[in-house]
Amino acid sequence: MPDRLRMVGKKWMREGEGSPPPDSGLRLFGYLVATHPGKFVATNLLFILFSLPVFTIPAALCGLNRVLVKLILDGNVFLWAEFIREFKGSFRKGLLLGLIFGGGIFVAWYLLSLGVTNGETLYALIFSASGVSVLIAVTVLGGWTFVLLPMLPLGCAGILKNALALSGLAMWRSVAMCVILIGSGLFAIWLLPFSLIVTVFVQIAFTQYAVCFLTTGAVRQYIVEPWEAEEVHTKK
Repeated sequence: MPDRLRMVGKKWMREGEGSPPPDSGLRLFGYLVATHPGKFVATNLLFILFSLPVFTIPAALCGLNRVLVKLILDGNVFLWAEFIREFKGSFRKGLLLGLIFGGGIFVAWYLLSLGVTNGETLYALIFSASGVSVLIAVTVLGGWTFVLLPMLPLGCAGILKNALALSGLAMWRSVAMCVILIGSGLFAIWLLPFSLIVTVFVQIAFTQYAVCFLTTGAVRQYIVEPWEAEEVHTKK
C-alpha cells in the first residue's frame, strides 16, 4: 500500500509537503479526501443514479463501498470499473441483506411511532426505548455488513457472522459508525431542503467513506494481521 500511495501522492509532493503520503490514521483520511475530491462527487452521483429503482439500493451501496475501500487500501481506484463490477456481483446477496435490514428499519420506525402515539405513559417509554435500540442495532450491524460484503468472498450468513463479531470486537468503531450514520441522516432530514445539494453531490459518499475507513482498520487488525501471523508461524 505505501508504494501505491507514493505514486498517487506526486501532486502532494510537488506542492511542497516534502514528505511521503501517510499510510494510515487521520492523516491518510484527510489526504485521500484532498487528493481525490472528484471521485467522491462522481461516486455519490453514481450511487444515486443506480439507486433510482429503489430495489437496487443495496447493490449500489455495495458498489459505492467497493470504490471507497479500494481507494483507502490502494490510494487510487478505477471508479466505474470497480463500481459496476461490484454492483453486478453483489446484486443478489445485497438484495437479500437489504430486505433483512430494511425490515429492521421498519420495525424500529413502527416501535418509535407507537412511542409517540402512546403519549406520556410507561408504554410510550418502552416502545420508544425498544425502537431506539433496534435502530442502533440495525445501523451498526448494517454498517459493518455492507462494507464487508464487497471485501470478503462469503455468503450472506458468513458476512453477517463476521459483521456481528467485528461489531463487538471493535466496539469503539461501532459507536463511531453509529454516530456517523445517524448523524448524517439527521443532518439530511433537519436541514431539508437545503441539505439536498450536499446529499446529492457528496454527503452519501463521504459518510460511507468514514464508515469504510473504520471497517478496513478493523479488518486489518482482526482478520488480516492474525492470518498473516498464522501464515508466518505455519511456514516456520
